[in-house]
Amino acid sequence: MTVLRWPSAPAGAKRRRQKGRPRETAASHFTREVPIVKAGATIAEIRVVLQARRFASVADVAVCDDGQLQGLIRIEDVLAADGETAAKELMDADPPVVHPGEDQEVAAWKAVRHGEGSLAVVDENGAFVGLIPPPALIGIFLHEHDEDMARLGGYQWA
Repeated sequence: MTVLRWPSAPAGAKRRRQKGRPRETAASHFTREVPIVKAGATIAEIRVVLQARRFASVADVAVCDDGQLQGLIRIEDVLAADGETAAKELMDADPPVVHPGEDQEVAAWKAVRHGEGSLAVVDENGAFVGLIPPPALIGIFLHEHDEDMARLGGYQWA
């Protein structure tokens, strides 16, 4: 079996940090508990992996070879595809990615601009680190919205 098992902001936007408040980054939102397969894995094999254990998120399947992210497959595509189809045939071979140290707001906007439900996190060498799942992306947007509204209203955001 060829299946692996592993336990940008709006234009012109700049991140404003308040004194004493650390910048929140993509690293605080990603999970490694996602399905990861090789490019040659069939959809039937991916379905077996999905049923074999519980993941933190199955919104997307990461396709990796030698630890390097090759692409992402939406779960909707996995469910609708023929079992003999190879992962490399269905994957988005150029998904948006962020580095762990990238600002959370920039990361969330990158996902939106590319129409992605999840966002891949890779290190400086392009090695797959994890995915920021949809609930985390929504949480980032809510947090950033509240922060911006507080700032516009003249309140200090804690």
